[in-house]
Amino acid sequence: MRPSGTPRAVLALRGMLLKSPTIRRDIEDDLRFLAWESLKSSVRFSTTLEALKLIVEKYGSTNVCIAGHSLGAGFALQVGKTLAKQGLFVETHLSNPPSVT
Repeated sequence: MRPSGTPRAVLALRGMLLKSPTIRRDIEDDLRFLAWESLKSSVRFSTTLEALKLIVEKYGSTNVCIAGHSLGAGFALQVGKTLAKQGLFVETHLSNPPSVT
């Protein structure tokens, strides 16, 4: 039984992994965010955006949540903002999002 108000689907995005096969791409994404404060040119961004659109299509935006930690939180935040600009509002939960000081 699912408690009232819980999402039917959660897309969870991992943070940076310092081992192969993803270390190079993760470091590139970290540097991309540091330099441009954006992850939109990353392959991981477009893949996440398309996956979330499919999940929203299947379950509806009110039944979907995107969550992420660290680098994954950066992707979750930017993907959530991109969908919001398209009129699709998805609940977003972030843990230790990246920031530029």
